[in-house]
Amino acid sequence: MKCQLIVNADDFARDPEVNRGILTAHHQGIVTTTTVLINMPGAVQAVREAARLAPDLGIGLHLNLTLGTPCAPISEIRELIGEGNLFHKVDFWHENHQSLPLHRVEIEWRAQIDKFISTGIQVDHLDSHHHIAVIRPDIWELFLELAKELKCGVRPPYPDDVHSDALENVFPARMLENARVRAFPALEQSSIPHPDSFLGSFFDERANLDHLHKLLEQLSEGIHELMCHPGYTSATLETTSSYARQRVVELEALVHPSTKQMIEKHKIGLVTYQQVWPNF
Repeated sequence: MKCQLIVNADDFARDPEVNRGILTAHHQGIVTTTTVLINMPGAVQAVREAARLAPDLGIGLHLNLTLGTPCAPISEIRELIGEGNLFHKVDFWHENHQSLPLHRVEIEWRAQIDKFISTGIQVDHLDSHHHIAVIRPDIWELFLELAKELKCGVRPPYPDDVHSDALENVFPARMLENARVRAFPALEQSSIPHPDSFLGSFFDERANLDHLHKLLEQLSEGIHELMCHPGYTSATLETTSSYARQRVVELEALVHPSTKQMIEKHKIGLVTYQQVWPNF
């Protein structure tokens, strides 16, 4: 069995400069797929343009409940919305996870799926912004059901390369327990395609060339997904996101000539979900 790697760039449509960076990371680097925040302004046009400029780039859906405005009518999902008719921020749901209404989440996520489908692009796979799909077991079950309907793969719910202590600094303990104890077994028992491992440590302080090469060197046989967040920055992004200039550092590592040399040296096949599981 050979080693295959999906390199997914999260947050397409977050900002035009993020989009430009992701396309650069695909054309000049090792990014094979991206997932789009389809509710963001200009997302549909940006997806169509990406498909034209980068026909080999797998484009999936970054299901979202924590950034921007909804796709569904606000009157149908009022509980999901805070000030300015924007989604509640992720910290709100971390603290109020029990009040997140499943039926409203389904309305919104189906609206996001419908908007993605309107682009005419096949969904490569699903994941979720801020990993919100694993906030509760029933939300994860909905997530898997939507993947079955779309006949696409999903990102595993728990990273293989991040120590639990580090995760506990970001996510509530009960959310991590759900990901590890309930969500992952549910995915394993389903027929939904998913990688053998999920690498999430290429982020923030560890999103550098040395760490990227270390991850590539340690890959075993099988199918793996590496999460990344490349991009160029902008004044708008720096005022609306805590993860702006770090995207440029990620981009530099992903397009560095030595990174492609590492891929070739270790005979790693760069793939998309649809390339690995075309007939699901």
